[in-house]
Amino acid sequence: MTHAPTTVAIMQPYVFPYLGYYQLAHTADHFVFYDDVQFMKGGWVNRNRISNQGKPLIFTIPARGVSSSARIMDIGCGVDAKFQKKFLRQLEQEYRKAPHVEAVVDLVAKTLSGPHEGNMSKLAIASVRNVFDYLDLPLSDQVSSLDHPRADIKGSERVIAVTKALGGQRYVNLPGGVSLYSTDEFAQSGIDLKFIQDQSAPYTQFNHPFIPRLSIIDVMMHNSPDRLRVMLDQVALRSADDMGTPESDD
Repeated sequence: MTHAPTTVAIMQPYVFPYLGYYQLAHTADHFVFYDDVQFMKGGWVNRNRISNQGKPLIFTIPARGVSSSARIMDIGCGVDAKFQKKFLRQLEQEYRKAPHVEAVVDLVAKTLSGPHEGNMSKLAIASVRNVFDYLDLPLSDQVSSLDHPRADIKGSERVIAVTKALGGQRYVNLPGGVSLYSTDEFAQSGIDLKFIQDQSAPYTQFNHPFIPRLSIIDVMMHNSPDRLRVMLDQVALRSADDMGTPESDD
Protein backbone atom coordinates (compact mmCIF):
# COMPACT_ATOMS: atom_id res chain seq x y z
CA MET A 1 0.00 0.00 0.00
CA THR A 2 1.37 3.39 -1.02
CA HIS A 3 1.15 6.11 1.60
CA ALA A 4 0.71 9.78 0.74
CA PRO A 5 3.83 11.85 1.42
CA THR A 6 3.91 13.82 4.65
CA THR A 7 3.05 17.39 3.66
CA VAL A 8 4.37 20.53 5.36
CA ALA A 9 3.26 24.13 4.83
CA ILE A 10 4.81 27.25 6.37
CA MET A 11 3.24 30.69 6.22
CA GLN A 12 3.37 34.00 8.06
CA PRO A 13 0.40 34.51 10.38
CA TYR A 14 -2.23 36.82 8.86
CA VAL A 15 -5.39 38.16 10.53
CA PHE A 16 -8.42 36.49 8.90
CA PRO A 17 -6.64 35.84 5.58
CA TYR A 18 -8.26 34.75 2.33
CA LEU A 19 -9.62 31.28 1.55
CA GLY A 20 -6.41 30.05 -0.06
CA TYR A 21 -4.54 30.38 3.24
CA TYR A 22 -7.04 28.06 4.95
CA GLN A 23 -6.90 25.66 2.01
CA LEU A 24 -3.12 25.56 2.42
CA ALA A 25 -3.33 24.86 6.16
CA HIS A 26 -6.00 22.20 5.57
CA THR A 27 -3.88 20.47 2.93
CA ALA A 28 -0.84 20.18 5.21
CA ASP A 29 -0.17 17.41 7.71
CA HIS A 30 1.94 19.97 9.59
CA PHE A 31 1.30 23.72 9.33
CA VAL A 32 3.86 26.14 10.76
CA PHE A 33 3.09 29.76 11.55
CA TYR A 34 6.23 31.62 10.44
CA ASP A 35 6.24 34.34 13.08
CA ASP A 36 9.94 35.13 13.53
CA VAL A 37 10.51 36.78 10.16
CA GLN A 38 10.39 40.47 9.33
CA PHE A 39 7.07 42.29 9.61
CA MET A 40 6.41 44.03 6.31
CA LYS A 41 4.69 47.37 6.81
CA GLY A 42 1.88 47.64 4.28
CA GLY A 43 1.76 43.85 3.91
CA TRP A 44 -1.10 41.53 4.76
CA VAL A 45 -0.28 40.40 8.29
CA ASN A 46 -2.72 42.88 9.85
CA ARG A 47 -4.83 43.76 6.80
CA ASN A 48 -7.34 42.15 4.50
CA ARG A 49 -10.46 42.92 2.48
CA ILE A 50 -14.17 42.63 3.01
CA SER A 51 -17.04 43.66 0.74
CA ASN A 52 -18.50 47.14 0.84
CA GLN A 53 -21.60 47.39 -1.36
CA GLY A 54 -20.05 45.14 -3.96
CA LYS A 55 -16.55 46.65 -3.84
CA PRO A 56 -13.48 45.48 -1.89
CA LEU A 57 -12.71 47.44 1.25
CA ILE A 58 -9.47 47.00 3.20
CA PHE A 59 -9.67 46.62 6.97
CA THR A 60 -6.58 47.15 9.11
CA ILE A 61 -5.86 45.91 12.61
CA PRO A 62 -3.89 48.68 14.40
CA ALA A 63 -0.22 47.71 14.76
CA ARG A 64 2.18 48.83 17.48
CA GLY A 65 5.94 48.70 17.68
CA VAL A 66 6.53 48.66 13.93
CA SER A 67 10.13 49.18 12.84
CA SER A 68 12.38 48.11 10.00
CA SER A 69 13.87 45.34 12.14
CA ALA A 70 10.73 44.14 13.94
CA ARG A 71 9.64 40.55 13.48
CA ILE A 72 5.98 39.59 13.26
CA MET A 73 6.18 38.13 16.75
CA ASP A 74 7.37 41.51 18.08
CA ILE A 75 4.43 43.54 16.75
CA GLY A 76 1.72 44.63 19.15
CA CYS A 77 -1.92 45.03 18.19
CA GLY A 78 -4.03 47.97 19.23
CA VAL A 79 -7.35 46.18 19.44
CA ASP A 80 -9.27 47.93 22.20
CA ALA A 81 -12.97 48.15 23.04
CA LYS A 82 -13.45 51.16 20.74
CA PHE A 83 -11.85 49.48 17.71
CA GLN A 84 -13.68 46.22 18.33
CA LYS A 85 -17.06 47.93 18.61
CA LYS A 86 -16.48 49.92 15.42
CA PHE A 87 -15.26 46.93 13.40
CA LEU A 88 -18.05 44.62 14.54
CA ARG A 89 -20.64 47.29 13.78
CA GLN A 90 -19.14 47.65 10.30
CA LEU A 91 -19.43 43.91 9.71
CA GLU A 92 -23.00 43.85 10.98
CA GLN A 93 -23.91 46.72 8.66
CA GLU A 94 -22.16 45.45 5.53
CA TYR A 95 -23.38 41.87 5.97
CA ARG A 96 -26.74 42.39 7.65
CA LYS A 97 -28.50 40.33 4.96
CA ALA A 98 -25.86 37.57 4.82
CA PRO A 99 -27.16 34.16 5.95
CA HIS A 100 -24.44 33.59 8.59
CA VAL A 101 -23.83 37.11 9.87
CA GLU A 102 -24.61 36.39 13.53
CA ALA A 103 -22.32 33.39 13.86
CA VAL A 104 -19.46 35.06 12.01
CA VAL A 105 -19.66 38.32 13.95
CA ASP A 106 -19.57 36.25 17.14
CA LEU A 107 -16.46 34.42 15.89
CA VAL A 108 -14.71 37.68 15.00
CA ALA A 109 -15.65 39.18 18.37
CA LYS A 110 -14.26 36.13 20.17
CA THR A 111 -11.00 36.40 18.24
CA LEU A 112 -10.55 40.11 18.81
CA SER A 113 -11.32 39.73 22.51
CA GLY A 114 -8.39 37.38 23.05
CA PRO A 115 -6.52 35.97 24.70
CA HIS A 116 -3.86 37.46 22.41
CA GLU A 117 -2.01 39.56 25.00
CA GLY A 118 -1.91 42.55 22.68
CA ASN A 119 0.31 40.67 20.24
CA MET A 120 -0.40 40.75 16.49
CA SER A 121 1.03 37.31 15.81
CA LYS A 122 -1.06 35.67 18.53
CA LEU A 123 -4.18 37.46 17.23
CA ALA A 124 -3.47 36.32 13.67
CA ILE A 125 -2.84 32.73 14.76
CA ALA A 126 -6.08 32.78 16.74
CA SER A 127 -7.96 33.98 13.65
CA VAL A 128 -6.85 30.83 11.83
CA ARG A 129 -7.34 28.39 14.69
CA ASN A 130 -10.78 29.76 15.53
CA VAL A 131 -12.00 29.30 11.97
CA PHE A 132 -10.90 25.66 12.03
CA ASP A 133 -12.70 25.26 15.36
CA TYR A 134 -15.80 26.86 13.83
CA LEU A 135 -15.64 24.33 10.99
CA ASP A 136 -14.96 21.48 13.42
CA LEU A 137 -11.79 20.57 11.50
CA PRO A 138 -8.41 19.57 12.92
CA LEU A 139 -5.35 21.77 12.48
CA SER A 140 -1.94 20.35 13.29
CA ASP A 141 0.03 23.56 13.75
CA GLN A 142 3.25 24.82 15.25
CA VAL A 143 4.87 28.23 15.68
CA SER A 144 8.32 28.72 14.19
CA SER A 145 9.74 30.88 17.00
CA LEU A 146 8.75 28.27 19.59
CA ASP A 147 9.11 24.97 17.76
CA HIS A 148 11.77 25.66 15.10
CA PRO A 149 13.97 28.59 16.22
CA ARG A 150 16.85 28.98 13.75
CA ALA A 151 18.35 32.46 13.60
CA ASP A 152 21.35 31.17 11.65
CA ILE A 153 19.50 30.34 8.43
CA LYS A 154 16.88 32.13 6.34
CA GLY A 155 14.73 31.82 3.24
CA SER A 156 14.44 28.51 1.44
CA GLU A 157 17.24 26.99 3.53
CA ARG A 158 15.18 27.41 6.67
CA VAL A 159 11.98 26.22 5.00
CA ILE A 160 13.76 23.05 3.91
CA ALA A 161 15.21 22.55 7.41
CA VAL A 162 11.79 22.88 9.05
CA THR A 163 10.19 20.56 6.50
CA LYS A 164 12.85 17.90 7.09
CA ALA A 165 12.57 18.29 10.88
CA LEU A 166 8.88 17.45 10.57
CA GLY A 167 9.56 14.42 8.39
CA GLY A 168 8.06 16.11 5.34
CA GLN A 169 8.52 14.70 1.86
CA ARG A 170 6.39 17.41 0.27
CA TYR A 171 6.33 21.16 0.83
CA VAL A 172 3.23 23.05 -0.27
CA ASN A 173 2.99 26.80 -0.70
CA LEU A 174 0.57 29.43 -1.96
CA PRO A 175 0.86 30.54 -5.60
CA GLY A 176 2.94 33.60 -4.69
CA GLY A 177 5.75 31.29 -3.64
CA VAL A 178 6.44 30.25 -7.25
CA SER A 179 8.85 33.18 -7.63
CA LEU A 180 10.53 32.50 -4.28
CA TYR A 181 11.44 28.83 -4.31
CA SER A 182 13.42 26.55 -6.62
CA THR A 183 12.03 23.12 -7.43
CA ASP A 184 15.55 21.79 -7.96
CA GLU A 185 16.78 23.07 -4.59
CA PHE A 186 13.95 21.29 -2.78
CA ALA A 187 14.40 18.13 -4.86
CA GLN A 188 18.08 17.97 -3.88
CA SER A 189 16.88 17.71 -0.26
CA GLY A 190 14.39 14.97 -1.12
CA ILE A 191 11.36 17.29 -0.94
CA ASP A 192 8.67 17.60 -3.61
CA LEU A 193 7.73 21.28 -4.03
CA LYS A 194 4.09 21.92 -4.89
CA PHE A 195 1.69 24.88 -4.97
CA ILE A 196 -2.03 24.88 -4.29
CA GLN A 197 -4.47 25.98 -6.95
CA ASP A 198 -7.95 26.91 -5.78
CA GLN A 199 -10.64 25.06 -7.73
CA SER A 200 -13.64 26.13 -5.67
CA ALA A 201 -16.50 27.78 -7.52
CA PRO A 202 -17.37 31.45 -6.99
CA TYR A 203 -19.97 31.90 -4.31
CA THR A 204 -22.89 34.33 -4.18
CA GLN A 205 -22.04 37.75 -2.72
CA PHE A 206 -25.56 39.17 -2.54
CA ASN A 207 -26.46 40.40 -6.03
CA HIS A 208 -23.03 41.87 -6.80
CA PRO A 209 -20.41 40.57 -9.24
CA PHE A 210 -18.11 38.09 -7.52
CA ILE A 211 -14.97 39.52 -5.90
CA PRO A 212 -12.29 36.85 -5.42
CA ARG A 213 -9.71 36.62 -2.64
CA LEU A 214 -11.60 38.50 0.05
CA SER A 215 -11.00 37.72 3.72
CA ILE A 216 -12.36 34.45 5.04
CA ILE A 217 -14.81 36.67 6.90
CA ASP A 218 -16.65 37.29 3.63
CA VAL A 219 -16.54 33.60 2.68
CA MET A 220 -18.03 32.57 6.04
CA MET A 221 -20.75 35.19 5.85
CA HIS A 222 -22.14 33.69 2.64
CA ASN A 223 -21.38 29.98 3.05
CA SER A 224 -22.40 27.40 5.64
CA PRO A 225 -19.75 25.43 7.54
CA ASP A 226 -20.67 22.37 5.46
CA ARG A 227 -20.09 24.29 2.24
CA LEU A 228 -16.82 25.73 3.57
CA ARG A 229 -15.49 22.28 4.41
CA VAL A 230 -16.10 21.29 0.79
CA MET A 231 -14.35 24.44 -0.47
CA LEU A 232 -11.26 23.70 1.62
CA ASP A 233 -10.90 20.39 -0.22
CA GLN A 234 -11.34 21.89 -3.68
CA VAL A 235 -7.69 22.44 -4.49
CA ALA A 236 -5.17 20.91 -6.85
CA LEU A 237 -1.45 20.55 -6.16
CA ARG A 238 0.64 21.86 -9.04
CA SER A 239 4.31 22.11 -9.89
CA ALA A 240 5.83 25.54 -10.46
CA ASP A 241 5.81 24.97 -14.24
CA ASP A 242 2.06 24.35 -14.18
CA MET A 243 1.14 27.46 -12.17
CA GLY A 244 1.69 30.21 -14.72
CA THR A 245 2.00 33.75 -13.40
CA PRO A 246 0.83 33.80 -9.77
CA GLU A 247 -1.05 36.54 -7.98
CA SER A 248 0.30 37.91 -4.71
CA ASP A 249 -0.85 36.10 -1.56
CA ASP A 250 -3.12 38.36 0.45
